[in-house]
Amino acid sequence: QIPEATVSWSAPAVSGFSITAGLVDGGTGDDGSILGIGYTVEAGSTTVALSMDTYSKGTTDATSIGAVVTAGDFVLTLASNNNEVGTTSDRTGDAMGLTYAVSDTLTVQAYSGTTDDSTAASYKITDTGVGATYTITPGMTVSITNNSVEATTDGGVKTTTDGTALALNVTF
Repeated sequence: QIPEATVSWSAPAVSGFSITAGLVDGGTGDDGSILGIGYTVEAGSTTVALSMDTYSKGTTDATSIGAVVTAGDFVLTLASNNNEVGTTSDRTGDAMGLTYAVSDTLTVQAYSGTTDDSTAASYKITDTGVGATYTITPGMTVSITNNSVEATTDGGVKTTTDGTALALNVTF
């Protein structure tokens, strides 16, 4: 089941290709549709997964394109998303993340993303972050992350936030 879809269908994957489709019952409002296409290929120790999804309901149209490349201990994730709501907003967000497993117990991560709105020239968000996760014992990890966000609203109000977080995660 596709989240938000009233009814959905997924075809079995064939030679790395997959397809999903769904319909959204809008009740007394607008109905919608969802379509997703994916492809995964392996070449030695490298795996490449590509996906594209579209969503349409009423005056909202959204498209997402993504890629994940796994090569040994590296994972590179790329994404581009567009969300258009009539003539009021047309926002595009692009992001890239990289994870590297330094060892069985330590991974490091970094990412960067931007969002802008072609209907509001001043609207922009830039987000960057770095982090590390250490496995203390199976089921217990500690993570530290540092994020920097700079945002400007469509009204031109600019804010900047920098922060570091430490987290202990325990699973049973």
